[in-house]
Formats: sequence, structure tokens, C-alpha cells
Amino acid sequence: MGALFSKTDELKDTLIKNLVLTAEEWDALRTKAEKANADLEETLIKDGYLKQRDLMDLYINRFKRKPLSRIILDHGWLDSSHHSTLLKKFQNDEKGLLAELIRENILTHEQAARVLAEKYELPYTDLTDFQFDVTCFPEISLEVMESYNFIPLKKLDEGYSLVIDDPADVVKIDNIKTLLGEVVHLRVGSSARIKEIIEKNRGARGVLTEIAEDFQLQIIREEGEGEEEKIVSVDELD
Repeated sequence: MGALFSKTDELKDTLIKNLVLTAEEWDALRTKAEKANADLEETLIKDGYLKQRDLMDLYINRFKRKPLSRIILDHGWLDSSHHSTLLKKFQNDEKGLLAELIRENILTHEQAARVLAEKYELPYTDLTDFQFDVTCFPEISLEVMESYNFIPLKKLDEGYSLVIDDPADVVKIDNIKTLLGEVVHLRVGSSARIKEIIEKNRGARGVLTEIAEDFQLQIIREEGEGEEEKIVSVDELD
């Protein structure tokens, strides 16, 4: 299994605080693991101090946030044998774990989004039948949405409600906040569906622009003789 605690001192403090073992037992166990060149967490389980699920519970209580693998197990979307194999393969790589589960058709894109929403305690938005009108958000370009893979859900009195695909990417979220210059209220949605919605509205925006340009030329022709030409911008027609 993959190590849940990145620092040995964190694991020691958590185990002693939760009365799993004493300081003397910890020292003996650590010496044993070092001599055998074994993982400390695996040694704890092998020697009967903990079960794998107990170790996860300690991790959750320590950091107040479930690992993705535990959330997936709790939903019954992954069996325990497959779970152990994947943990070894994707140690400390939750993004890689989700990608593999989607690739193997164990999780759908929507289930992966639900897992992320639950972990980061954000609301999940089902985008299956979502109809997004890009003209409702002229302040946010499709290029920006595409670059950061998000869509605006609604304009609020203060800022925007946004649907994002990866709440763990704090750099991306900070960049979105900076670009918009507004308060953002985050929700989580399917990454694949967000991309589909943006692409669909890119095509619709192109058609709208062509219609507006044709209409503009028609006005110029009709008013061109003896009158001041009036040019209507695309923005006026949106």
C-alpha cells in the first residue's frame, strides 16, 4: 500500500496520541522495520497494530480530509483487492489514480468529479443537461474558460459562481481569481463535460459573429447613399 503519512514524526505522534502503541513500542517497531528495509506502515499492519482501514481513519482524523481512495471505497466503486494494487502504483498521486480509474472504466467522469467535490467539501454540479449561453457572461472570454477549464454558472451580487474540474489546483484557481478580479464561489463538475460545453459554445459564438457581420454590411448598403453610414458592432447585437 502507498504511505499515507509523508513524515515519520507525523505517524509517530498520531499513533501515540491515539493510544495505538507506546513510545517504547514505536522505537522497537521502527528499528525492526529499518533492519528489514520495510515500510513502517506495512510493518504496523503486519505486526497486528493496525488494519489498513484503521490507518486511513487515523490519517483522516489527523488532516480532516479523506484520501480519494477511501471516498471511492466508501461509495463501493472499487473492490479492496483492486484498491491495494492501485495504491501501490499511484502512491501520493491522486490525480493519476483518478485518471487510471476513468481509463479502466471503473469510474465515470461524473463520479470522479463527485469524489473531488466530497474531498474538498465543495458542492457538485451535474452538467449532463446543462445549457450554457456564453452571451450571458461577456466579461469572461471562451479563451479564458478553455485555458483553465471552467465555466461560469451564474453572476452573483458579489462575484461569480464557477464550475471547475480540479479543486486541488490552487495555482489555477488563484489565476482565475486574478483574471476575473472578482470573488469566486467554486463548485465541481465533470472535466470532460466542461470541455464539451466550452467547445459547443465556441461554435455557436462563431455563427453569431458571422450573422452579425452580414447584418452590419446590409445596414451599410441600405444607408450608404446620401446618409451617414451607421455601423452596428457585433457587441451591440449580442
